[in-house]
Amino acid sequence: MLTLLGAVYQFEREMLLERKIEGIAKAKLAGKYKGKPNSIDRKCVLDLLDKGLSIRNVAKELGLSPVSVQKIKFDQKKSNYLSSLTVTKVTLRSFSIKLLMLTLCATMSLT
Repeated sequence: MLTLLGAVYQFEREMLLERKIEGIAKAKLAGKYKGKPNSIDRKCVLDLLDKGLSIRNVAKELGLSPVSVQKIKFDQKKSNYLSSLTVTKVTLRSFSIKLLMLTLCATMSLT
């Protein structure tokens, strides 16, 4: 019985975290979740990287640290990757719900 309660709690916690992340993303799109303004022109950095310049050369040319350029490059890759996963996320959520329901049914039939 405690295992079942633990599974339900874990599932609810995951759902809460997903809703929190989605809410923050919506607030950012609406311009309500701001933070510190960007002092680096990300588009310029990405354009120079697309032209084939190395991270160090881009950093020297724009007067930035190589770590800043690397972070911008990583953020771009991450956003491209996450945008490709939106359909998969919904599929995984529905799969998780089905799995939880099957677990509940199996547990109830055993008791």
